[in-house]
Amino acid sequence: MYAIRVFLYPTFARAKRIIMITLFLNLGGGEIFVVLMVLLMFFGSKRIPEVARNLGRGLRHFRNATNDIQRDITDSVTEVKKQIEDDKD
Repeated sequence: MYAIRVFLYPTFARAKRIIMITLFLNLGGGEIFVVLMVLLMFFGSKRIPEVARNLGRGLRHFRNATNDIQRDITDSVTEVKKQIEDDKD
């Protein structure tokens, strides 16, 4: 069971994020329909794919930036821990 969960962890994490977004927004079918109609009227049917593509690129760029920051912080902490251990010896 543990191996299966570890193997499918990205799927569980993705599902958890979708559930949290759904609970946070708390939108029903009617409200989602109204939002989609407003988007269609505001952007037009030809620009919606372009807007969605640009939004996806922006989110990917933001996610990559946050991952880079986390990696930098983790690397810095690791270096400081190594320096502290070296100073103790």
